Formats: sequence, structure tokens, C-alpha cells
Amino acid sequence: MIHVAVNSTYKVSDTWQAHADIGYRNSFSGFDERKNLSPNENGTGMTMDTYVTGQMPKLGLDAKIGKWNEWNIYGWGMDIDCDFSGAQFTYGKKAFKTFLTMGQMDLWDASRNEEKVTSLRFFYPFDKKNDINFGTSWSSAMASRYQDPDQGRVFYYYAHAHHKFDQNWDLRGGPYQQQCRA
Repeated sequence: MIHVAVNSTYKVSDTWQAHADIGYRNSFSGFDERKNLSPNENGTGMTMDTYVTGQMPKLGLDAKIGKWNEWNIYGWGMDIDCDFSGAQFTYGKKAFKTFLTMGQMDLWDASRNEEKVTSLRFFYPFDKKNDINFGTSWSSAMASRYQDPDQGRVFYYYAHAHHKFDQNWDLRGGPYQQQCRA
């Protein structure tokens, strides 16, 4: 697959920016010759993400609102590779951060789009080599996670610890638990 993108940022004010990421993705697959405006991971077509980022200094919040591509090894209790539409608010300093994320994700490895997510996540780096990530998520059940997509939303909790040995090796692990259906 090839993905060529132009990412642009417009400074709205000292604390807010508008972003437009426009690209073209081609899967080089003979099975998917259809082009569309929102291709999945194996699709071909144009991609467009528009979002705003900014800070609310009096509240101590950073915000990201709109549609963007998200790849995050810490996200929502599992590795996330998706197109995300919604809002993410971050509170805290480098030593301890809290993330509130609300919206919908289109997972590239899933058979269904528009999977809902509401997540409260905490991140604490002990030092340059060690951190912990823990939180809860109330998300759509996902076939890609061996769940019945028709069961509605599922409550998850998780904790991940991470240790970086050197530039080439690191280890991340921890419990990930599906709690109940909603």
C-alpha cells in the first residue's frame, strides 16, 4: 500500500490551530479497484481529515476535535489503528495525564464502521524508561476482537506497563478485561 498525504496547519490564534490532512491511498490490490472518498486500509481513494487542536489554559485542557487518523499503542486499552471522529480532551502535565475521548472509530480491520467509544484513560511516566497506562472504555463490541458486534456497547478496563530496555527493545504488557454488555 502507498499513502501520500499533504498535512497543513493554519494558526487561528495563539492557542488554536486548524488542520487539513489530504491524501491518496492505493492498496495495489487487484481485488479492490473501487475508489472512494473514505477508503479502508485495503482500499483505494482520497482521504481527508479535518480537525482543530488547541489549549484552554485557564482550565488546563488540551483539545482535539474533528476527524483524524489515529494509531496509538496506548489507546482505549488496546492497540488502535483507526479513523476517528469526535473529541479528545487532555488534562495534566508531563508527569500525569488524563485523556477523555468521545466519538466514533472506523477500525480498518473491522467489518463494521462507526463503532462508538467513550474512554477515560490515565498515563503516568515514572521516568524515561518506564510508564503505565490505565483506564476504562465503553465501546461498541468488535468482531475484530472476537465479540458479537450486535451485543451493543461493552465496558472494558485495562492497565499496561511499559519498559524501554534500549533503542531497539521494549516491553509492554498488562491485563485487558471485557466486563459486561450494555
